[in-house]
Amino acid sequence: MMGQLPFHLVEDKMLIPGCDPNKIGLELFEFLYRVALITQSDLDKNHSVDLLFANTVEELGEYAAAKTVEKGIKKKELKENSTVEAVDLIICSLSLLFANGGTMHDLCNIGRKKLNKWEERVK
Repeated sequence: MMGQLPFHLVEDKMLIPGCDPNKIGLELFEFLYRVALITQSDLDKNHSVDLLFANTVEELGEYAAAKTVEKGIKKKELKENSTVEAVDLIICSLSLLFANGGTMHDLCNIGRKKLNKWEERVK
């Protein structure tokens, strides 16, 4: 069964509840910029890319654990739900991108190519 995404399309524009389409670009830029700044600060404190990678894998595990609980496969109390864990995972993944010399430009250009490939696969 396919999950429902929290948005709908109107005249080929994505409408996401709680997001002003006129501000989302600036909000995303500020978010990405903060991730890049905090990543640099983390690296300046002698944390390594290897530690950032380990944190990313840990967040992936926390996301998976949350999903198994939410699906009723496991019974335990969650500190954070899978949506929150997904955001943690995104932040860690972006941090890896920046820590390895990637830029916002790379994210957009490489990401666009990857999305095109994915879109072709699901057609």
